[in-house]
Amino acid sequence: LEKFKKCDFGRCPRVLCHNHPLLPVALSDIPYTKSVKLFCCRCEDIYNPKSTRHASIDGAYYGCSFPHMLFQVYPQLVPPKSTDRYVPRIFGFKLHDVAKQHRYQDMIREESHARIMAGIEGLPTTAAPAASSSSQNNHKKAIEGSPAVSATDSGAMAGVN
Repeated sequence: LEKFKKCDFGRCPRVLCHNHPLLPVALSDIPYTKSVKLFCCRCEDIYNPKSTRHASIDGAYYGCSFPHMLFQVYPQLVPPKSTDRYVPRIFGFKLHDVAKQHRYQDMIREESHARIMAGIEGLPTTAAPAASSSSQNNHKKAIEGSPAVSATDSGAMAGVN
């Protein structure tokens, strides 16, 4: 508790946390697997320690639940949730929410294009057209032979197009 108040483990590097003290936490309770990390209870994020002294300590020494148990015992130490949020701006103007959506859609489009291109490169060149034409013929036969589609339905559908 004293080390938390004296900020012996460091302070949160985020600007909007206003140098809030950090607590040690483990990412695994299994000994000798991960070194200790630092937890900020204000932004609820985990950071690598700057000090080599802290980085060499086994994380299992503190455990995954140390900060959370500390705040259960001392609830007055829990900081209020910050309502401060960083708002990205260009020349003082807020970015429109749609801009983020466009970047996300572009990323998805590029990923799907890469998957398609990877799939095309992996296809055999001689068997691909035959397989696709036979599957198209089978699909047409299944539709024509289906009792759910009658001649009047197909004529009505043709008139809609």
